[in-house]
Amino acid sequence: MPYYNVTPHTLYQSCMSSAWEWSGGDDPITRARAWVEAENVYEMWKLVQTWYDMINSGEADNRYPDPYWDDSKHSDKAVLTQELADTFIEEMDADFMLEKSRFQGRLAPEFIPLPSHARIAFVQDAYGLIKTTGQINKEADDRIAGGETMPPPVRPK
Repeated sequence: MPYYNVTPHTLYQSCMSSAWEWSGGDDPITRARAWVEAENVYEMWKLVQTWYDMINSGEADNRYPDPYWDDSKHSDKAVLTQELADTFIEEMDADFMLEKSRFQGRLAPEFIPLPSHARIAFVQDAYGLIKTTGQINKEADDRIAGGETMPPPVRPK
């Protein structure tokens, strides 16, 4: 993964120490929301790594958008257009450059060279994973209501 030695637990600590809009203290709801966000970021990093490997192998150039893509299944997100996919990729690459020290001597991934069709395919994959703040809050609330402890212990008993 581009961020080496990162786990949901380490990402959770970052979420808890950040000034995100829902972060308000060390109460169970804030901890649960930070945990769900950490899990979501971790899953996104796995997707980024998969695509990074495909870019390096040349396979990414052969990835095309899902022809049956239905924006209505992602009504909580902006309609996916080429412009949005290009902006998504540009902003992601800019973030990688800001945080290039995390790549431990390796070059930061660059997704901007992807052909247009592959950019949309990548963002389609990302749309399937990325949760909105509302989705994070709802999932955390539902998981708390179901009796789940978040975050789970690093080494469950």
